Amino acid sequence: MRTTSNRSAPEPAPSKPAIAKPPDIVSAPVPDTLAALHVNPDTGLTHAEVDVRRKEHGRNEVAEKREHPVLEFLRKFWGISAWMLELIMVLSAVLGKYSDLVVVSALLIVNAVVSFMQERRAAGVVETLRQRLQISSRVLREANWQVVPARELVPGDIVRMRAGDIIPADVKLLTGTVSVDQSALTGESKDAAKATGEVLSSGSVVRRGEALLVLWIGWSRFGLATSDNALYTFSFLTLLYFAAFSIVSARERRWFWATMPSKAVVAAVVAETLVGTVLTFVGLPGLMPLPWWQTLAIFVYAMVACLVVNDAVKVAMIKWATPSENHA
Repeated sequence: MRTTSNRSAPEPAPSKPAIAKPPDIVSAPVPDTLAALHVNPDTGLTHAEVDVRRKEHGRNEVAEKREHPVLEFLRKFWGISAWMLELIMVLSAVLGKYSDLVVVSALLIVNAVVSFMQERRAAGVVETLRQRLQISSRVLREANWQVVPARELVPGDIVRMRAGDIIPADVKLLTGTVSVDQSALTGESKDAAKATGEVLSSGSVVRRGEALLVLWIGWSRFGLATSDNALYTFSFLTLLYFAAFSIVSARERRWFWATMPSKAVVAAVVAETLVGTVLTFVGLPGLMPLPWWQTLAIFVYAMVACLVVNDAVKVAMIKWATPSENHA
């Protein structure tokens, strides 16, 4: 006799709902923006939601990385000028000129101490000014309007802006129309009119009007805490390559390949190029290492600009400025 089992087949576990891809808040309509930020424009965020979002996104400010004072002082002995003095100290010790060694050592230490004290004093002044110039914003939380420091805002906060207020972060206009000054960001002196659904960039100044806005991205999420060291490295490497190739181009009144450069010129150009390239890959204080393809692009750009474009202009200008032998 066949019997059937009372045990039914195990039901599959309910799958977790897929996380929907958030819409592009810049181009999304206002209702979609509010839905993506999970905020009610009539009541704002709760204090619990604010705490959760602050832990997730951080404060609405540029993160400042403080270095230990001892490391800051030791960095004063690392750099071009410090290397020159240290090289003199080594040579003085090797040659037995101990009086020069003492003088240069004292000069190096005094220079490091004075520079360190001046930087610490300047940093204290900047920190004091930053604390005094902190801006505040009117924000809607738990159906109550509050005035909080701009650094306490989180994505999803509903803020109210009036004439004279500084936009504390990238926000989207919910209601109202305003005229903002964006000259600090775009260089345009004319005020820009903003209507419902448009985005206002952080740092803009409201000139006319009043509006409600929703904060959708803050300083910590926008990436403004990154430094400009890569730009400094780009400028350093570009100038170095231009200087190296300019030596090859400027030594000859004709085309640079008309005569073979001397061994000293070749050695100087190769050494300068190699040292600059190595420093770019390794990095120095204030210089961020660049990837190899960016370094190669800068090298090719400098070579073409100096040895092709500049050389052609040089030859043309010399021919134009040099009187012809027929008119002698």
